[in-house]
Amino acid sequence: MALAPMSQPGPLLVPLDFSPTSEVVLEFAADMAGRFDAEIVLLHVEAAAETAPLDGDGLARRERSRAALERARSTLVERGLSVRTLLRPGDPAREVLRLADVERPLAIVIGSHGHSRSTAPLLGSVSDRVVRYAGWPVLLVPHPSRRLTSTVTRSAAS
Repeated sequence: MALAPMSQPGPLLVPLDFSPTSEVVLEFAADMAGRFDAEIVLLHVEAAAETAPLDGDGLARRERSRAALERARSTLVERGLSVRTLLRPGDPAREVLRLADVERPLAIVIGSHGHSRSTAPLLGSVSDRVVRYAGWPVLLVPHPSRRLTSTVTRSAAS
């Protein structure tokens, strides 16, 4: 199968859950966007979003999410990058995959583990589903505390 030449790369789709890993994900995405001259699409999906009208807690949660997306966007724009933000309700993995089909991203840049309290050694539940079902390249970014390189390097040196 021959691939068509790319005239303009698609954006980098960057799902965020505002966990500690999200900061590392943003650094990887910013570096990639600079190298490939790609736009960044920041996406946050509210998994527990209620239908309208939202109660006080729902409105407060939505405003916190908007503010966090805006802080992330501002940081990237200050670095000279083109950034869009999206806040959606629903199932996080499903919404990432839906948006990927619309945006046709250069890559999906996602943290390997987020807020989901998953104890799975390899992948969190959202990142696992995105990797399994995405029709686009996926870059999994681990939090530095989950990296095994120093252990592997020491074991290999023995």
